[in-house]
Amino acid sequence: KKSDGTLDKFFKLVEKHKITHLSYIFQTHPDHDHFLGMDRVLEHFTTGGRSVGVYCDTGCPQQVLGWLHQGPGYRSYGQLQELVARLAREKKIEIFEISDQHLDIPVNGYPTIKFIPLAPNVTQKRVDMAAGLSRLARSPRARLEANALSIVMILQAEHVGSKLNVLLAADAGEAELGKALQIWEEKSGMVAGEGRLEVLNVPHHGSF
Repeated sequence: KKSDGTLDKFFKLVEKHKITHLSYIFQTHPDHDHFLGMDRVLEHFTTGGRSVGVYCDTGCPQQVLGWLHQGPGYRSYGQLQELVARLAREKKIEIFEISDQHLDIPVNGYPTIKFIPLAPNVTQKRVDMAAGLSRLARSPRARLEANALSIVMILQAEHVGSKLNVLLAADAGEAELGKALQIWEEKSGMVAGEGRLEVLNVPHHGSF
């Protein structure tokens, strides 16, 4: 955010550590406090010899614009999506649409580290968005909750036969997080504690 200096702090950190490449950008969900300033980040890392590998979000940008419906971030989200589309046309970035059906995402150069997508659920996302757009059609003042579209992932790192599992829940709601954890139980098998979560990023800006 520009108002509290977060964006300046980010670029100072980038300059301090001489970061010139971002392998992945995960745009967790279309709430304005989670994507404002992303256009500056993309413009910085796709110019001056810098680069971005893959831009990941929940997809459906046109439906999301309808979902936001002139609310906070409506205009800036549209501008961001225009930039993302342009950079993809220019082959400066790739785009992944993240869902519970997405394959595990390896981290280049670190074969023992990967991201495991758990949410959003493809079917539920489409149902929720259709229902939300229907509510807007009936009542233009209706406010819709973008947290239902939030990406949920496990960051998994292996070391000497052990696995560290970190839950990255962004701003998923209680129902969405519950479904994501059910998927995690199925994927991990919960065998010999392999699915145990050592670190939790709690939705709405908390961790433990």
